[in-house]
Amino acid sequence: MLGPSRSVRPSRLDNATGVGKDVAYRVLKALRCEDPVTVLHLLPGPAPLRRLLSAASSHSVSPAAVAEAAQAVDEFERFIRSEAGDRGTLDLIISGWLPEARQKDELLAKQAVFRGTRHIKGLSLDVQYEVAIIRPSDDPERMDAVVVRGLTGLHRWRRGVELHFASRRIQPPAGASTSLSLDGRPIEKVDDWLLREFSSSAPMDVDVLRTGDAEFYTLRSDTLGVRSAANVACAELVRRCLSRYRAAGVARKSGFTVEVSRPARLLIADVVVHKDAYPGSEPHLYIYDTTFFGLADINDPLRDRDRLPMSETVEFMGKGLDGLRVREVPRYVELLRYVFGRLGWDARPFRAYRCRIEYPLYGSQVTLAFDRPSHP
Repeated sequence: MLGPSRSVRPSRLDNATGVGKDVAYRVLKALRCEDPVTVLHLLPGPAPLRRLLSAASSHSVSPAAVAEAAQAVDEFERFIRSEAGDRGTLDLIISGWLPEARQKDELLAKQAVFRGTRHIKGLSLDVQYEVAIIRPSDDPERMDAVVVRGLTGLHRWRRGVELHFASRRIQPPAGASTSLSLDGRPIEKVDDWLLREFSSSAPMDVDVLRTGDAEFYTLRSDTLGVRSAANVACAELVRRCLSRYRAAGVARKSGFTVEVSRPARLLIADVVVHKDAYPGSEPHLYIYDTTFFGLADINDPLRDRDRLPMSETVEFMGKGLDGLRVREVPRYVELLRYVFGRLGWDARPFRAYRCRIEYPLYGSQVTLAFDRPSHP
């Protein structure tokens, strides 16, 4: 019917058998592979393989070869049932040995969570981005932080849905201020917080509620569907909110946390730190399950059990702001330059890091944490 597998294209196998290009591609790639674990991952399930054998029977393939292959497919099916239960679970088991398989299966699983959560919550985002800008404070023991938050392509799919923002700090140090506008004023109205130059022009109702060490923001809108897409950008300044040094004998970490509390297609978590903040330290990535114990303190070893073993990474994006472009957010660098301009800060002494996550897992916490230096 066909020549050696290395000379056969998936389209030719599909034309000859009608099994579909995806099945043809996976079969041919598996035949060209010598690693048995990879072959298991590449092979389609027993049902598509039986369709392929049925088509082979109508061509010039010997009945003995088809029968031998059919017996192998039966054994493959028994193996799946006895060891994994179903093909999806087998791929999950295999992913522990194949990083590329793990990344693919992880992405598919996160997409499924996104779709389900979007249906239940009645809203979704194209992009959630959050940026922490950290530099030493006027207090030599503390550091200031500016947090820029944005939602791009916010869609509401059901009436009555409200969008909530929250600004929270875990165990804020004594002397830390509440959230301020970029001009250093307490946030009392929406224009102290919302960056209208980078938000949708349609009017938005915003409520601000302060309680303890947190500020909660609620946005309301009546628009629905595909045409309801809105963009929201906001920024807040918190002075003296981070300890600059670790206490003697205590290796404590400090950094920036993003909560995934809305279904989103993409999360951009950037941290931009001054050269005198966390000198010599590169950020560590921690992703936590927050569904039981809530927001995690990265210095609490009991929360290590809630860390999710995901394949996400942190990338150094260079110095300054030029390397922080995001193709899904065209004015992203312009936004950051605007924030630095409002603050009167020079971006050149800052270094930038990014964690980019497709379909971030709803109910998780993403933290980029640095090691605090010892007190000089």
